[in-house]
Amino acid sequence: MAGLRSQLAPVLDLALVHMTEFKPYNLATTSWSFARLQIHDQRMLQCLASAVLQRLSECDTRRLSRIVWAFAKLSEHDWPLLDAISAMSVARCTEFEGQDLAISAWSWAKLEVRNEQLLGAISASVMQTIGDLGPQNVANLAWAFASLRFRDAPLLNAIAAAAMESLPEFISQELANTAWAFAKLHFRHEPLRTAISTEATLRMSAENYDDFDAMCFASITWSFATLGCMDQPLLDAIARSAERQIPQCRTQELSNMAWSLASLMICHQEPLLESISRAALAKLTEFQLQHLTNTAWAFARLMFLDFPLLNAMSGQVQARINFFDVQGLSNTVWAWAKVLIYDEPLCAAISSAAIQKISEFTSQEMGNTSWAFARLSIKDEPLVEAIASAAVPRISAFNSQELSNTAFAFATVIVVNEQLMEAIAGEATEKINAGVADNQALSNTAWAFAKCELLNVPLQEAISAASIGKISEFVPQGLSNLAWALARLVLSDPPLLAAIADESMAKLHRLNAQDLSNTFWALAKLEMAHLPLLDAISHESIQKIAEFNPQSISNSAWALATLLLDDEPLMAAFASAALHKIQNFGVQS
Repeated sequence: MAGLRSQLAPVLDLALVHMTEFKPYNLATTSWSFARLQIHDQRMLQCLASAVLQRLSECDTRRLSRIVWAFAKLSEHDWPLLDAISAMSVARCTEFEGQDLAISAWSWAKLEVRNEQLLGAISASVMQTIGDLGPQNVANLAWAFASLRFRDAPLLNAIAAAAMESLPEFISQELANTAWAFAKLHFRHEPLRTAISTEATLRMSAENYDDFDAMCFASITWSFATLGCMDQPLLDAIARSAERQIPQCRTQELSNMAWSLASLMICHQEPLLESISRAALAKLTEFQLQHLTNTAWAFARLMFLDFPLLNAMSGQVQARINFFDVQGLSNTVWAWAKVLIYDEPLCAAISSAAIQKISEFTSQEMGNTSWAFARLSIKDEPLVEAIASAAVPRISAFNSQELSNTAFAFATVIVVNEQLMEAIAGEATEKINAGVADNQALSNTAWAFAKCELLNVPLQEAISAASIGKISEFVPQGLSNLAWALARLVLSDPPLLAAIADESMAKLHRLNAQDLSNTFWALAKLEMAHLPLLDAISHESIQKIAEFNPQSISNSAWALATLLLDDEPLMAAFASAALHKIQNFGVQS
């Protein structure tokens, strides 16, 4: 490029001398030429901008679109010129031909200039000619409006209709850009989505078809994941075809691919995940912080453990910890907690950074961070106190899940901050009574307060009433946690206990050993001899006795004795299981 610039130096000098004599055609052609050659000469661009401004009223719409395209291509923000062209484009938008409108839209998007009046005028005008536009212009229009986050439903429907008429003529990048645009604007157009999926799947499945590059694979995968579209044939085609392209992916594309697979919970594509992991490890030092945390989140959500990658990520996070924002800190520790890997230096670094930035944490980030440290059984009192101090004044901003996650976390690491728990109780009661708490939030909140041995009567009454109404939605663990919480606080709540018992009977085969033990213990603690449920628990416990740990055996045996139940088969099963575990303990010791 330097050689070309030196060759053109005499031409540049001559153009600068005679620029004031240039007519609009000459100005547009000169601008276009410099942009095509990617020659960014500041003196020339300033001179061009000045000359265009002087002759702007003489420029036709095609010249206007070419000039703004050139300045966009060179990323040159000459605001007096851009403002003048923008104003004139609005006034004369109906004179633009379809192609010029598409070029103008692309240019303003490239310049990141979001002028709603101008975009509205372009949208209204292009609607009249969109059927005559070719694939490139249709795709560019979609990309431009999405990049500027301008969601115009009539225009998007028109773009979709135009695209579907000529989709086989789209090159793969145009296909990917169109899919990306609709996803970026969260605009679901099912016929277009189906058409893009079919066309992309056909191309990926064709022999010797290599038009899809890494960016196309990443964009299409991200687009379908963002709209929550589980299109199995397309995803299978992507998995088969993308592997050879993965090493060419940029870091953002690797991150987007991983995020997309995790968002759709595509756990079975191990070869593709391994390819992404290897490529990410090779380029990890190039990852931006957001891409780093997104990739960690994705692999954790999929429970895909690549220890060399995790170790390298940990090192990168620690090295750049001071540059992380609070969302990055929260997401990172969540990822390590999700896969139950306690990385002490990493957690210490995150804790220190989080304490310094605790005032910036949102309710979700506080809840997730608390949950992560609790899941890893880390009793970090300075962090816990910082979260408590920050959470209490902003407790009304917490939703039901965030409240239950925070309470659960503090209870798990056995840190009872009474001021925080009182604030959580008050806010949780309001939200439960308003009907916005789901079954998981109800059971986790009940468990947390019982674990801390805190009885808040209004909260407990709200949990009871809401749980009875939602009892069919509870998973087995939620049912056993509710029962355990009542027993821990020695609360006799016959309507709730009856509902738990009936629902547990219906889902008994799904209860694991701990659920069975907790339910059995709770019934005994509350002296509730629900014989049908006790008989069912006995039968299910015998079937699953190998899964019982020592505490579950001990609690269940205690329950059996407390209720004075004459159940020799169950007691024999407990005795045999206990003896087996004691013998194994002796061998291991």
